[in-house]
Amino acid sequence: AALFANMSQDAGVKRSILPWNLTHVDWDNYKCIRLARRLHCGENKYTSADVDRFVKADPVHGPRVAKMQNAAMINTGSAVAGAIGSAAYLGKATRSPIGAAWGLLAGVCAGWVASEFVVTWTHGLYKFDRNDTNLAFLDFMKQNPRNPAS
Repeated sequence: AALFANMSQDAGVKRSILPWNLTHVDWDNYKCIRLARRLHCGENKYTSADVDRFVKADPVHGPRVAKMQNAAMINTGSAVAGAIGSAAYLGKATRSPIGAAWGLLAGVCAGWVASEFVVTWTHGLYKFDRNDTNLAFLDFMKQNPRNPAS
């Protein structure tokens, strides 16, 4: 309904071929887009000490952020391991740098996706909304900035 709310008001405006006008959608209501906008605006510079402060301050979202940070480290390690293993295998099998490069790319993707499925279940990340947790942490960092002297 929100997509079609302002279509009748745009009678004099040249319309696109789409049946709706996306310029009138309130994108701030969508959590994923808000999170992506915040992460790309430089607000994601934090340390493990900031996560520890958040764990002490918020008993609900704090442990969740710690779990998500641990899961991201495991996923990154799995992606690196997959990249090295498949690049070495395909580099030896094809005997070409292009084959090794494709193996590297495929290994990163396969290692990350495989570990994402496993870590989501082992760490219980499926039990809560990760976007809400990230937004709570980013709001905490905005309201309680880190002391530059420390």
